[in-house]
Amino acid sequence: MYQTSKLNPPQLNLALQDATKSISKCVIFFSTLSGFNTFFTASYKRMEQFHQSCEQQKCKPNSNRRSIKEKKKPQSASSATRWAYKSRTVNGIVSDLDAYRHCMDQIAEGSGSWTPDCRCTAKGFLNQLEDFEFLFLLHLYKDIFTITDIMYKKLQKVGLDVGWSSSTVSLCLDSLKGLKSDRGFNDLYDNRVDVDPPHNKRFRRRNTRLEDYVTENVRAGDDPTLSHREKFKKLHDEVIDETYNCVKSRFKDINELKFCKLLNSEMYALFKAKFPDDAVTELGKSVYGSLFNTEILTGELRYLYSGGLPEHLDELASEIAEFELWQQLPELTRLINLALTIPLTVCSAERSFSALRRIKTRLRNSMGDQRLSDLALIALEIRLVEGIDIEHIIDRFAATKGRRIELILKNLD
Repeated sequence: MYQTSKLNPPQLNLALQDATKSISKCVIFFSTLSGFNTFFTASYKRMEQFHQSCEQQKCKPNSNRRSIKEKKKPQSASSATRWAYKSRTVNGIVSDLDAYRHCMDQIAEGSGSWTPDCRCTAKGFLNQLEDFEFLFLLHLYKDIFTITDIMYKKLQKVGLDVGWSSSTVSLCLDSLKGLKSDRGFNDLYDNRVDVDPPHNKRFRRRNTRLEDYVTENVRAGDDPTLSHREKFKKLHDEVIDETYNCVKSRFKDINELKFCKLLNSEMYALFKAKFPDDAVTELGKSVYGSLFNTEILTGELRYLYSGGLPEHLDELASEIAEFELWQQLPELTRLINLALTIPLTVCSAERSFSALRRIKTRLRNSMGDQRLSDLALIALEIRLVEGIDIEHIIDRFAATKGRRIELILKNLD
């Protein structure tokens, strides 16, 4: 039986994507956010106006301005699953908010140098940058992305430990839960949004003839019986709850891999003093439980923890294969093989696709499959290739059989 791991950045991207689908205000917010990137990437003249606005507002260089220069392809900014770009856009707009406003105002109020469509679009973006709801969601998602970006970067590592990854997911969930506090909401509502909210007056409930209309608005988050602050407190909690639940749902299968800590060499001393019965129990309950006899496995693990075998997993697998210890330690051997074959992340697979894009270019379009596979293997295993003695390979190739061209210089003496 084989199961791929859920510890990979695309799972986090999909979780953040799912968290916004059920909230209409968030769907509109991210659509507007993607429009900012498209607006600037469509014209270098607009980017130059933005840089001039940054200089006039004395803004410091930030990652978002760099991303505007580098992202030549609109699909990079509008992709539904590449949320790292959305996080970069949110952070950039928050840090350079005055520059964005000044830029949009210069374009909207400009003379004949800008087309009417461009001026109209800039005016619409300017209204959004001065809208309380847009700025509220902008700062709220800045806080959320600050937490999820840390988890995203950690999941990009090539080597991951299941226990460490589990604690990373738990820390992310705890941090998201910590955002849902009255103190955080009050600071966001009263201080961080630089636009004054509308007058907080409570509306009376409409008459019974419009009951269906009121019910529909309540479902959409526009309950007329709530004040402005109460509406945004409801929106604040709803966004955080949806993000928390989607992240938790996407990474719920991480508990099925907790048994991998049984082979963590750094914890052998601790396991020798107190055997991890809970991890063995989790292994028996997992999808791999039918492959193991947990009673025999417990005895073999105790022998491993006592120091009778190498601690590192690679050295342990090599010694078992060299001395044919799989007959004496069948359950431990099966556990080692399982731990070595389960991929904790899909980063290596994703990097292979990126390498193929660099290898098979337009000039190499007629390349055969075998040559493409060989070049891809060299590009992916570059660390191993750097340690190969090329001269030795040439000598072996030249010595295989007689050739018309002398590849080896013979001693004339």
